[in-house]
Amino acid sequence: MKKFAFLLLGAAFAANSCMGDFSPEELALSTVKLTVNIANPYTKAQVVEGDDMTLKNYQILVFSDDGRLDNSTTLLTGSERQYTLEITPGSKKIWVLGNIASAFADISESALRNTMTSLGDNSFDQFVMSGYKEDSVTSDKSLSLSLEHVASKIVIERIDRDFTNKEYSGLNLKIKRIYMSNVAGNASFDCSADPTVWYNKLGVSEPNQPQAVSALISEDIAEYDLAEGASYSGTHTFYVYPNPETTNRRTGVWAPRPTRLVIECEYNGNPCYYPITIPKTDGDKVDRLERNTVYRISRLTLTRPGDKDPETASGEVSSQVSASFNITVANWSGGSSYTETFK
Repeated sequence: MKKFAFLLLGAAFAANSCMGDFSPEELALSTVKLTVNIANPYTKAQVVEGDDMTLKNYQILVFSDDGRLDNSTTLLTGSERQYTLEITPGSKKIWVLGNIASAFADISESALRNTMTSLGDNSFDQFVMSGYKEDSVTSDKSLSLSLEHVASKIVIERIDRDFTNKEYSGLNLKIKRIYMSNVAGNASFDCSADPTVWYNKLGVSEPNQPQAVSALISEDIAEYDLAEGASYSGTHTFYVYPNPETTNRRTGVWAPRPTRLVIECEYNGNPCYYPITIPKTDGDKVDRLERNTVYRISRLTLTRPGDKDPETASGEVSSQVSASFNITVANWSGGSSYTETFK
């Protein structure tokens, strides 16, 4: 009986080979093995930087060319870096999601692409990641897929005071707080959708802002007196979601705009701010803040008093930079470094 069934199936396949693709019913009777190898999101040399490279869990989802879910795993532990699924042969879209709260079930690819991950889903030792690949799988196959962070990392390492107008040099300047403003609060797993949630709009944090988000985008520091010619050394790291906005709006009326790093100070007893647009400003245009990148400010030089507002900066504060300014889009594992000077 089994032999007869296989003969019928073989005849059906032979007939379809002349007609084109197999029907879903016929494909369901034939499977191939797809082995997915998850590449490390870091190298051993970089693990010592912190826990933001850690992969605690992941899920593999395989979709057919028409977007239907072919097969998927449960939520696997990060220590398992290889998994084999049985799938129907054909063109496939393979997704891997890392450090997610729970596994997806019975979902189409279009629904997955429309699913938003929130900035608050991340923590210092567990950052949301994703990876994607298209491939034709007609027989048993093994492939590798790399994961990338959805978030990006902003690092500032040193602040110098070197006022060009010596009349202002003798007045007291205190560093009080460092934070991110105009932060995108959500993103799709492929980072193609525009954000619908924003935090610290216009440099002001809202009372109901989730604590998990506040921890990632702001830091209260011990008040520091920055004397003329002195430096403040201390690495501060923030995590934000990618921002597609490229128009450098500066008005006080909220509309989506570029993300900024803000140094909040007190100058001569009055609050003042030094906003740095990330990644950089070229007139009214700003480069996109990309996912899985590190924007590292190795040295920030304050050459004048800050502005009275963290967003509506004067003409002088347009993130003008010295000739030593250099920034490249680099993977989280590499990072980029540049020097910023307010003139």
